[in-house]
Amino acid sequence: MLSIYLVGKGAVMMYLYYSRYKYFKDYISLNTNEIKEERRYTRWRVLKKKKNRRIYIYAIAFGCFIAFGGLFHQEKGLIVATCIPIVVMSAIEFTVGLLTEFRLTEYLKHLHKLTLLEI
Repeated sequence: MLSIYLVGKGAVMMYLYYSRYKYFKDYISLNTNEIKEERRYTRWRVLKKKKNRRIYIYAIAFGCFIAFGGLFHQEKGLIVATCIPIVVMSAIEFTVGLLTEFRLTEYLKHLHKLTLLEI
């Protein structure tokens, strides 16, 4: 089930981001309206990453709590084997999200400077 989720998520992300890549690949310079649209879209992505960060922290904490409690339950194999992959994937998504959020924040600063230079 986890592999289906990861392959599906990867395929959707590749499709969405490759279409944006193809759109901007042929541009040498952008006009003011395109820069404003890119700033709006990047700001939306940063806010989405911040919201997801909170969800991943809750998933990590809740999964660790359930996995620890599962150690003392008679069905510990089932509980621990279910919670540990969820915690690991949430932790990976959290760290990749932090790196992406940092990259997007720097990109947003660069877009803002680019807009100020054109004015």
